Order: sequence, then C-alpha cells, then structure tokens
Amino acid sequence: MDERRSEKLLLIFLAAAAFLAALSPVWDPDSFWHLAFGRFIFETGSLPYTEPFAFTREGMPVTDLSWLPHLLFFTAYKAFGFAGTEVLVSLAAASTLLVMTATAKTAGSTVFSLALYFSLFFNAFAARFKLRPEALSLLCFAFLVHLLTRYRNGGSPPRWSFFLLFLAWTQVHPSWIYGAVLIPVFVLEKHWRNFHAAFAGDLLRMGALPAAALFLNPYGYKPVLFPFSSFITMRAAGEMEISEWRGSPFTLSTAPFLILAATVCVYTLIRLIRKKDTALPFIVSLMQFFFLVSWVRYSSFAFIAVAPFACVMFVNALEKVKVSPKLIRSAALILLVLPFLSVINYTPTKLIIDLNYPEKETAFLLSRGIGGNILHTYVAGGFIEFRTYPENKSFADGRYFDFLKQLKEFQAAKNSVDSFRDFAESYPFDIAVMPYTKAAVLDAGEGTKRNALALMLPRESWAPVFYGPYGTVFLKRTLANAAHIEQLEFKVLFPYDKDFSRREVASARADRKLLEKELKRAAETGAGFLAE
Repeated sequence: MDERRSEKLLLIFLAAAAFLAALSPVWDPDSFWHLAFGRFIFETGSLPYTEPFAFTREGMPVTDLSWLPHLLFFTAYKAFGFAGTEVLVSLAAASTLLVMTATAKTAGSTVFSLALYFSLFFNAFAARFKLRPEALSLLCFAFLVHLLTRYRNGGSPPRWSFFLLFLAWTQVHPSWIYGAVLIPVFVLEKHWRNFHAAFAGDLLRMGALPAAALFLNPYGYKPVLFPFSSFITMRAAGEMEISEWRGSPFTLSTAPFLILAATVCVYTLIRLIRKKDTALPFIVSLMQFFFLVSWVRYSSFAFIAVAPFACVMFVNALEKVKVSPKLIRSAALILLVLPFLSVINYTPTKLIIDLNYPEKETAFLLSRGIGGNILHTYVAGGFIEFRTYPENKSFADGRYFDFLKQLKEFQAAKNSVDSFRDFAESYPFDIAVMPYTKAAVLDAGEGTKRNALALMLPRESWAPVFYGPYGTVFLKRTLANAAHIEQLEFKVLFPYDKDFSRREVASARADRKLLEKELKRAAETGAGFLAE
C-alpha cells in the first residue's frame, strides 16, 4: 500500500477513533440544565433573559452564554433521544481531530505522527467532550490553532476567518478567552523585527475584528465580561472544592500527558537556545503547560494547542533514530486500537440516569399533576429542571455562580436535624425529592434512633408519597397538596426505618396490614431501599 492510500486509510481510522473515544453516556449533572435551556429556547422560540427554572432566582437576569449549543443539543435530543446527543458530541470530536490533522501537516508534521500522538494521549483529548458546550468550543479552538499555524508558516488565512470564528465562538462558550490570548503571541512573532504596514493589517483582522465580533451576540457586553468576572468570583468564593476546577492531579491516567507537555516545553526551549526556531513554540507550549497544571478542566484545550509542536518533535525523534516510514505507519494503525477499545467501558445513558437521577420520581410528579417549588440536592437540580419545567420550579442547579448562596445554605443545613428543618421552612417549598440515606440520628422525643430524613423532614410538616429507585418524594402539608397526601401518603413505611415501623405495629399505633400494603406499593415503584 502506497503512502497516500495509507494516509487516507489512517484519516478514516483517526476520525473513527476520535468518535469512539468521545462516545460516552450522558452522566454529567450539568448536561441536564444545558438541555433544559435548549428546551426553553426550542419551545418558546426565544432566549431567556430572566430566570426561567429556579424559584429562588425568579425574575433575576439571566445570560445564556451558550445558547447555540443548548439549542443544538436539545434539537438532537428531540429528534433521537440521548443517542442523538451522544452522536453529536462524538461528531464534534471527530471533526476536531480532522482539523488537527490539517494543522499538523501545515506545521510540517505528518498524519502518522498525529496518529501516534492521539493514540498515546487520547484520554486527554476526550476528557472534555461531554454533553456540554465545551464540546463545540474545542472545535472552535482547533480551527483557531489551524488558522494561526497557517499564518505562522507563511499562509494567508481568509481575511474574515478570525472575525467569523469569534462571532460563532461567542455564541458557544466563554472559552474563546483561551484562543484570544494566543493571537497576539503569533502576531508579535511575525513582526518582532520589522513592524511594517502589514503589522497594522494583521492587528485589524486578527485582533480588532475578532474583538468586535465578541459583542455581536444577544446579550451585548455581558458574555465578554464573563471570563474575567467569573475568575474573580471563583477566587473570592474559594470554590476549589469542585474537583474539575482544581489543578491537574498526577495520576496514572493524567501523568503521561503532563510529562509529554513538559517534554514539549523542554524540546522547544532547546530549539530556541540552538537558534533552530523562534521563541513562539516555547512560549505557547509553556502557556499550555501552565494552564494544564493549574486547571484539570483545560486538558483537552492543551492537547489541541500542543499538538503541532508535539507532532514535529515526534517526527524529528523518529528521524534521528532512523525508524522506517513503513514501521511508523504500521505502529500508528496498531496504536489506534487503544481509543477503539475505550468504547468497551461504555454504559447506556438510560442505566446511568436510572441509577443516579430521580427519573421515576419526576415522572411520578408529572403523572399526578403535582406542581410547585422543589427541595432537592444541588446535583439533581438540572435534571429536575429538564424533566419537570414548567410544572415545577427548582431550588438550584449546576450553575455555580448563580446559586452560590443557595449551595452554601444547603451544605450548612445538612449539619444537623434542627438546621435542616429550619432551612426547609425558610423557603416556600411545596415538594421535596431527596435521595435515600442510611444515616440514623437520635429522636429526642422517642429516645430511639430514626432515619435522618424522617426527622429532617418530619411527618407533622411533610408527607412521604412515593418511593422510587433514587429516593423519596415528600409533599409539604399545605392546602394545595391535601388531596394528593390523602390519597398517596405512606403512613407507616419509611426507608431504612424498620425498627420504627415494627414499634408502631407492636404498639398498635399502626396496622400490620397497612404496613404490608405500603411495602407492596413501594415494591411496585422500584423503591431502592427494598432491594438491600
């Protein structure tokens, strides 16, 4: 097989490998509030400007920084279910790698070198390809790196390409800031020794026009300010407890790419010292290494930006050890088996949702026509919004900066039974959808231990009406809920509270037949605690 045919075959394999490496179930809690926003836009035909989902922020201004991905995600879901959203994300990954292929060739590398790079570090590439706007932002970033590489190597990207790219990117995600910091480095390298007339033209089409494009969005200046304001808020809030906002850990899965990024920095520095290249490769690779070490969430962006330099490094290394091109081609094809194998760990989205989210619990609310303000865990907020809006309003979801106050209140409330009771009374909750807990606390009135939730949401104020695989649905004892409570309340049975149930029956405060009837009803709805 000649080299051109091998290259075409490798391109097909690369695209397929990227597709499969990014193919994963929808499990991230944030995915659901992204879908909820997409649903809002799809069904109303307009963008949200005030809070649509959470009663705790009703009437507050909203800036949907990723309205375009939200609409695309929900459209895919509407047409094909979660399978459609998974395919859309994987297609974005495959497209990103094809753009990277063109970039590698422009930089003087080969498709085979990129295949080696991708095969060895595909986990870093696929890390941020989830049902989140970043999946499309990574494609935008890959296009920018390609345009800048063409520019550096004497090519002339279309005059309006940078403007159009940033015009699209500002509708996608605030991560356009990652690309914006690269542009001046490339422009300065080109004109460092000779600031002639072309410098002004490059500043206009690569700097001023893209900057102007950022303001051409439905929310004006707000998306432009967000990367800066969020950084300040993030530091002030001390939210580094969120794992994906921490620095990259040095683990078995992350260490290879961290070492590779550091190696590229050393390689480009040596070339600079030996005057075989300019300072740009070293500066860019050092920037990527710094961001990568500082923020685990940056890994996929670093993979794209480092690729041109890493691939050239691979080519030079293989030439020095005089590895035959045929062996390189064979090794590239064989190593591509690794990302193909990643699909073995795939778990269907339906199973993930059934195990981790209140799927049946929200279906119960909808089927019974029960609406109102919902008390729930922070993680479940986006899912509840996606499944039950507009019938219900949530307490909070994964939009960290918008719900920082509520998140802190919820975390503090969990410290004791009394504080949680006060918390549950401080907001106009109508419904609670709470996951099961085995935690037991002392009931001062009874002098015995009870399940924590039975005391945190006590029967005098709350009625348990549904037990599903995820948890318990409670209704607040209000006039609006009275009819539903009368029909649906579990009067004796409570999860992980068997001793109490036995005591109630033994003391004749509860009827044994009623308890048996409630056990049967809970079993019919798949109550998770009965399976243990």
